[in-house]
Amino acid sequence: MRLVPCFGPLRIRPQGGLSPAAPRRRFGRWVWGAGAAAASVALLAGLWLAPPSSAARVAGLLAAERWYAVYFQGANIGHYRAWGGRTWDLHFEFRTALNFKLQGDGETRAEDRLIFHRAPPHRLLRAEHSLMPANAPPRQVVVDGQRAEVLEGDHRRQVAARADLTMREYLAVQLWLDAGLATPGAGRRARTFDFDQLAVTEALWRMVSQRAGVVALVAENVGQSRIVLREDLAPWRLELRGFVLQRVPSESNARLWERSAPLFADNAPGASVHGPLPDLERVRRLVLRVDGMGPGADWPPTPDGARLVTVVADARLRADAAELAGASAATAAFPVDAPAVQALAEQAVAQAPDAGAKAEALVAFVHDFLRYEDVVGLGVLGAVRERRGDCTEFANLYTTLARAAGLPARTRAGLVYRAAPAAAGGASGGSFALHAWNEVAIDGVWRSVDPTWGKSRVGVTHLPLPEHAFLAVAMALPNLKFRLVEATP
Repeated sequence: MRLVPCFGPLRIRPQGGLSPAAPRRRFGRWVWGAGAAAASVALLAGLWLAPPSSAARVAGLLAAERWYAVYFQGANIGHYRAWGGRTWDLHFEFRTALNFKLQGDGETRAEDRLIFHRAPPHRLLRAEHSLMPANAPPRQVVVDGQRAEVLEGDHRRQVAARADLTMREYLAVQLWLDAGLATPGAGRRARTFDFDQLAVTEALWRMVSQRAGVVALVAENVGQSRIVLREDLAPWRLELRGFVLQRVPSESNARLWERSAPLFADNAPGASVHGPLPDLERVRRLVLRVDGMGPGADWPPTPDGARLVTVVADARLRADAAELAGASAATAAFPVDAPAVQALAEQAVAQAPDAGAKAEALVAFVHDFLRYEDVVGLGVLGAVRERRGDCTEFANLYTTLARAAGLPARTRAGLVYRAAPAAAGGASGGSFALHAWNEVAIDGVWRSVDPTWGKSRVGVTHLPLPEHAFLAVAMALPNLKFRLVEATP
């Protein structure tokens, strides 16, 4: 998930083995700087007497504190706070904070801060992110210029960042609306900084309605995203892939979620399968009927309200240039440039003659290198240090090592089939549970591998889910029931 104009980040992604993800983000508080009084009279006169830029004026309109209640699938799971203003030396800053809890293992907090230069064109000077997951090491990211310092637990590293951003680009949608140029059907691009990718990203926002001072926009390249703004140009409501952030009048209204039970039960069971399935290792195409799944999974509905899931073994989808670039980069989550990672990657693929052999060698290496153990948010470098992790650590280590070895790779999350024990008997055919594995690009084509299971070929046992559908399926999982429709060898 990405930042939206002047609203800060909301990214909620899978982080734990066979349990729902622990999402993330929160932030601190701006203060008008008392230290500015110590600045020279000439400097202050120059700043305050010069005509403000349009971006500076709009930033001033957005300086008020705003509180939001955070919902997922109708359940109140957290609160969000957004505010902005000036630093002590009169640069512009925007802050956001997110607190939430999905499971009973504690609250996750995150904070973000963007600082833009006081003088036009108001370039981004510094970007800060801190993540404090429940029962996991904290992460801090500080971007200064074109370098990012990432501190994760006891590990500190430097990573290249692409942070060429101006405040006008960041506030592009608000400036567009403020100038009266927006009309229904028209669109405007806005850019922001993505702390996961350590790069500037862009979204195209299109106006879909305007009535009585209320404007609704959708992001065409950020699926299922909708934002509603009022006269003050600040978001009133944001809908983002199953999540809703609704503005509320006060902090006490925003924090009502703290009285609610967690959305997910710890150690939630998988989804049952009615009747035994054939040997899925021999199946090329599998079609399943799913009962109990509402909207959010992108599975086509049947006339009686069920859903259909189709999986094709070794689909070999072609990777486009943008996918390959994204799956090759060093990021905050994938420390490709870390010396320990470089050494392991060289060790793992030393004898491999080509890309296919490298991909298979990495599967075997990661499978043998880590000991499977349920953990929360250990991270790649933590997994390397402790040589343990659940399926997320296995998959993320594979992604990181593959990129270090020159292979584009990415972590996938979804459901995996587990057959019932032979002694179970009855009508049960096993179950589907949450899992993480990988896709690696060989000659421009995506191939699935599973280092947790030590498999260099993944068939119809693995049902990948789009990122935006993961939590919706995880929430419904205990109530889902799968039934075989078709199994084609």
